[in-house]
Amino acid sequence: MNGREEMEMFYKDKIEDILNKSPELRGFFNSLVIEPSSAYEYIRIVRNFMLFIKKDIVNIGYDDFVSYLNSIKVTKNRNNTTSSYQIVAYSALKKFCHYCYTSEKIKRDYMKDIERPKAVQSQNTIDKRKNRGNDVNVQSLVFPYVW
Repeated sequence: MNGREEMEMFYKDKIEDILNKSPELRGFFNSLVIEPSSAYEYIRIVRNFMLFIKKDIVNIGYDDFVSYLNSIKVTKNRNNTTSSYQIVAYSALKKFCHYCYTSEKIKRDYMKDIERPKAVQSQNTIDKRKNRGNDVNVQSLVFPYVW
């Protein structure tokens, strides 16, 4: 077994653990056509969403999606989450909501009415990118061979 196969098995095992605890998510998982690592992240986020709202799928509404997305903006330690995490959570919930609507578990595709979070870079990330260019010997990139 190579490294890629090992990672796929690792994520499939983690997914199976979640699905054993939340069998109502199996249909959603089966609808995903993405890499196992992404599927795991989506399933994990949707499970956290379901634990947060404490409702059956058929009783989910617009306010549940909005409330959860607002709740993940800050961690338990009162730190802001990254915009990239918020975007992944939004994408997972959007796919989940679409699946629930298409499979007639809910009345509307509520996520169509919720805006995607904006991508925002922290000052730390901006500084790292600025400094990264200073560490590279540009001449070695342009002229890799000595004539």
